[in-house]
Amino acid sequence: MANSFLSELHDSTLLGLTLRWAEGEVVLSFQTGIAGRESLTLRAIGVHKLCCPRQFPWGPSVSVNSIRESESPTLPALRELTVEMQSGDEIVVVAESFRLE
Repeated sequence: MANSFLSELHDSTLLGLTLRWAEGEVVLSFQTGIAGRESLTLRAIGVHKLCCPRQFPWGPSVSVNSIRESESPTLPALRELTVEMQSGDEIVVVAESFRLE
């Protein structure tokens, strides 16, 4: 997935997150504010792990601070996506692949 596009998601609003257990997919929905791509779905395929704290260590927020993708440090054959929220929470998804829709 294009990491350069992920950096453009700063200040996007996280609308929701759905785990499709049987399919092994996680779907994250964003409102972006990017002309022509006001809404965006990020789909994780072949999900092995999802960590989704909602503790607000920096205070409540629905906005994205940053999104980064890298090789999973614990499962090197997989990819890890980290969504850092402006609340300070980090949503982590470990999956076989990620797709922007």
